[in-house]
Amino acid sequence: MFIKPFNEFVNEATTSWSKMMKGVRSSESGPWSIVAIENKKVVGQKIDIKIQDMIPAHYEAMRKEYPKAKIHIEDGTGAVVWNESTVNEEDSHYMFFGNLKTIQKDVNMLLSLPQEQVEAMLANGHDWAADHIATSKDDIEEVANFFSGEISPIGESFLDGALKAAFEDYTSSMGKFTDLQRTFITLPKDRVTERQRVKNQLIEALRDLRAKESYYKEVLSEDADFFEM
Repeated sequence: MFIKPFNEFVNEATTSWSKMMKGVRSSESGPWSIVAIENKKVVGQKIDIKIQDMIPAHYEAMRKEYPKAKIHIEDGTGAVVWNESTVNEEDSHYMFFGNLKTIQKDVNMLLSLPQEQVEAMLANGHDWAADHIATSKDDIEEVANFFSGEISPIGESFLDGALKAAFEDYTSSMGKFTDLQRTFITLPKDRVTERQRVKNQLIEALRDLRAKESYYKEVLSEDADFFEM
């Protein structure tokens, strides 16, 4: 019977921790949580980990307590930043849809905030937030375009008539809004007049986007047979 030398086990653990912490450090949004999943159910979790360097120790304790579970790590927003490489297909799907639900929840929360206060904060040195939204929008749009091109879950009638027109208006407004965001972010702060002009255009584009979004939802509500609202 072959028994691995102790130093090989240490090297494997160190390599695993290195990959884990690379994923963790890709997000600065703590505190972090370690979640153990077995048979698509959460069987254990360690939450409110404020110190990144303590994560490997908590992970090893979790793995020892739940040896059959698949473990992943979430950041403070609920997004999965690392999961075990041996995770099976069902758990991967769980994380995919779980992350989508987290994104949906966060987007709804952001849209519910007072628009004027958000705009004031963006203009007061926090335009990095608009940059993050623009980048995330591109990533999500890429995934959505891929799946929509491969799957038609509700049939061709989804793109018929008023619904198609409302969808095209909404996506067009979203594109205009995103382009203005990028323009505003890249303008140097000393170009005050130009930044103010783009800011005014951005505010108007946001109002138009929200109006198009409201109308799009109204059209969707009339297609209740195809959508779960």
